[in-house]
Amino acid sequence: MKNHTNNPMPAVLRHSAFPSQHHHLAGPVLGYTQNGCRVIDRPNSHHHVPRELLREALARINLQAVGFAQCLVDFGRFVGLSTCVPTDDRDTIVYAQRERRRGLTRFVKHRRPRPCSTIMVILKQTAEPNTWVLITAFIGSHAEPEPWDLKATSLSHDFWASHALIWGSEPVLADSETTTCPWHAPQQPSNVRTAM
Repeated sequence: MKNHTNNPMPAVLRHSAFPSQHHHLAGPVLGYTQNGCRVIDRPNSHHHVPRELLREALARINLQAVGFAQCLVDFGRFVGLSTCVPTDDRDTIVYAQRERRRGLTRFVKHRRPRPCSTIMVILKQTAEPNTWVLITAFIGSHAEPEPWDLKATSLSHDFWASHALIWGSEPVLADSETTTCPWHAPQQPSNVRTAM
């Protein structure tokens, strides 16, 4: 569902009716959406976008959701490099735990980031009027929650069986690297070569 805006490159929204958090959130203000909603940060947000670029992305979003919104903002120009890339049977795959994550992430070695024109912004509504909290923001397109995530969908396994983060793009916990897939067999195609 596209937002209703006159901008040449509108944000694309995906809405879900997750319940709001009914407690006071007092994080720094990151910016305002096109329709005037305030967006605040949270201590454990996972955003990887420069502050000014994030502010510009928020200003292009016309929030019509209730509860939860996934917003894909296309700038129509180069905004950075995406570190989530498609994988195939030629790739070397490992798994490791990123900082502040509860499970293992699929990584690919010996790959380079891809130029990108889009930013994915995920927001959650708060109990405060016209106020949303940033869950995450990253340069790239839509990605399913990882299979271990409580918000994992029926598409999560398929997505992370065919995509991975580039090894070295994010810090991982020491000694967490493994070549063993931590999910059920459908998560990793049998023809994917693991690191030696």
